[in-house]
Amino acid sequence: IVKPINELRLGFAVHTPTYYDLSQNNDGIIDYGYGYQDGQLKPGNTGTPIESIDWKMRTPWRMIASAAVVLGSNAIISADYEYRPYQDMTIKSANIVRLGAEYRVSNNFSLRAGYAFESTPTGAEVRNNQVAVVTSGPYDTGTTPSYTLDKSTQYITCGIGYRYKGFYAD
Repeated sequence: IVKPINELRLGFAVHTPTYYDLSQNNDGIIDYGYGYQDGQLKPGNTGTPIESIDWKMRTPWRMIASAAVVLGSNAIISADYEYRPYQDMTIKSANIVRLGAEYRVSNNFSLRAGYAFESTPTGAEVRNNQVAVVTSGPYDTGTTPSYTLDKSTQYITCGIGYRYKGFYAD
């Protein structure tokens, strides 16, 4: 964050990816009894083969640029732009714009309002069910994914803040 003049704050941030390596092992066994032979319940059991799956996931890196303008001693207006490239996935990058304002009603109370727009990260081929995901395992199956963020998303927010000495709540 840099403050070229007292009324203007500019920010820039880069969030690096997080890497996950997970291993999953599955199997199942069931014991049961059925019928009678010589007065005894006949035992039986069955099971599934042991299956091992290794998962690797990487979250996208993110770039954020922001600006805030202080108006007098009671108001602030801010804007953020965030870029998330979803590389190596069947979705594209997302662009997020956030606008916000805060007004200090008194030394202890502030009012806030905001707006955010997030472009859809899913491409047309995904939204039109033209992409299938093949899962690997002993019974190789496939599925057509369903995405809930297949359209752009908009948010309108509001809030109140209270501050007293070293305590605050938003």
